[in-house]
Amino acid sequence: GGRTRGMVTSVSEEELGSLCEEIHRLMRVMWSGKWAVVTPHTVLTAIWHHIPTFRGYCQQDAQEFLCELLDRLHSELLQCPSEVTINISHPSRDIVAAREIIPSLFQGTLS
Repeated sequence: GGRTRGMVTSVSEEELGSLCEEIHRLMRVMWSGKWAVVTPHTVLTAIWHHIPTFRGYCQQDAQEFLCELLDRLHSELLQCPSEVTINISHPSRDIVAAREIIPSLFQGTLS
């Protein structure tokens, strides 16, 4: 395969995981502190695969990209069993269901 331990390298679409999995792998490598340089080719490939609107190197709208990315991540996380939780630092709670993490962190509320 295209992966090496600790470094994020290019992979074929057959080896590609979900967008959540690829972002998780990238974050683990970045936060490990073992590497001075991290090249996120697999995340880019995953974005191109899962959000084809953003395929290629043309300039794109950042707000539209963020909305599409969060929507895709939320769609993938909705497939998690309801008992899967994530520990967070949030003023109102410390634990949130994985399937609710995107709305919990990024949706506003009207008061």
